[in-house]
Amino acid sequence: MDVQSTIYPELILVLPSGYVRFLDGSVNIASKALQAEVRALAACADDLGLVVPDEPASANPGGDLV
Repeated sequence: MDVQSTIYPELILVLPSGYVRFLDGSVNIASKALQAEVRALAACADDLGLVVPDEPASANPGGDLV
């Protein structure tokens, strides 16, 4: 998951699952646990300017009901 910080080009986030280090305002996060923690942080910490992609669609959406 690619994450951007529109405010801080150099940023380190220390989270329970590990840390995330932004260089030039961006970082790629592979760990699912860190992705979830960064999404939660982005939702409540507007002062960090985090931009995260929308969560991917479910692999089994269930289809349309008719």
